[in-house]
Parts: sequence; structure tokens; C-alpha cells
Amino acid sequence: SELRVDGGACVNDLLMQYPDSRVVDEASLYLAEATLGGGLYEDARRMFEKVYRLNFSSSTRCRAAYGLGRCAYEQGDLPEAQQWLTQAIDMTEEAEDARLGTAYYLLGRVCVQQKNYEMASRAFRAALEKRLSNDEYFEVTAALIRSKISERRYIEAMELLESIPEPRLSQEQTCEVMLIRSRI
Repeated sequence: SELRVDGGACVNDLLMQYPDSRVVDEASLYLAEATLGGGLYEDARRMFEKVYRLNFSSSTRCRAAYGLGRCAYEQGDLPEAQQWLTQAIDMTEEAEDARLGTAYYLLGRVCVQQKNYEMASRAFRAALEKRLSNDEYFEVTAALIRSKISERRYIEAMELLESIPEPRLSQEQTCEVMLIRSRI
């Protein structure tokens, strides 16, 4: 808490002295992202909102929107998470942005919780088109398969399951694939 207050005071000092500086954008976002990483979702949400409202560059606003979506998701505010994640995705200028895969994945999870399986499937498919680590790839694919099962689209679910490259799977993931196969 003390670190957070001191960090916030530093950023506020920067804002007062250099309101047009790019460093202030980055410092504000860094503080909000560190707060999010620390699990202080409400505090991070307030910081991201402030950055977003200060109308810095479009890339800064995009990062803030992503942060707001993540905070809302972690706090269980699904409609707001969907709104912010969708906005962050729409604002992303570079198709290779590393956050896009995660944003689509979180959006898909939001849609599953809202029982909107069709939209969840679209979000998961979009996530699969982005750069993902092996673990992220498996999580997204498994979520997409579960969504297809919920939609009673068993053939599509099985085709997705069969398309997972085995070398990308850990032993635990291989076991999960077998469990999913038995569910189908």
C-alpha cells in the first residue's frame, strides 16, 4: 500500500510538471498495470479510467481500455468487461499486438459466462489466429471446444480436438484432451 501511494504521488508530480510528456503516459500505465498484476483490481480500475479519460495517445487509450476490461473481468462485471475488451480490440492498430490474443480469449470467456456461445466461439477463433504461447493456445482451444459442446456442435468440437498438435501438449494437457474426448 505504501509503495502504491508513493508511486501514485510520483506519477501525480510528473503529471503536474510535464502534462504533455510521453513519459507520463507510460508511467501512469505502468503503475496501473503493476497494480492490476498485484490483484488490486479496484485501484487499478480507477487508474486505468484516469489514463483513459486524460485522452493520451490512441495506443495509451487502447492499453487503458484493455486494462479496464481485465479489471472488470476479474471483478465479475461481465457487461463492462465485454464493453471494454471489445473497445480495446477495436482500438488496436497493429494486428500483431500481443495483447489481442488475450483480449479475444477473455472476451470469449465473458461470452461463455453469459451463455452467448456463438459469440464466444468467434472470439476464441480470433484468439487462435493471434500469437499465443503453447499454454495459451491450449487454453483457448479447450475453451472453444467447450463452447462447441455447449452449442451441441459435437462434430466441430471433435474436429477441433483432433486438430491440436500433440507436440504442443504437456502431459497434463494430454490427459485433459482425453477427458474432453470422453465428454464428446
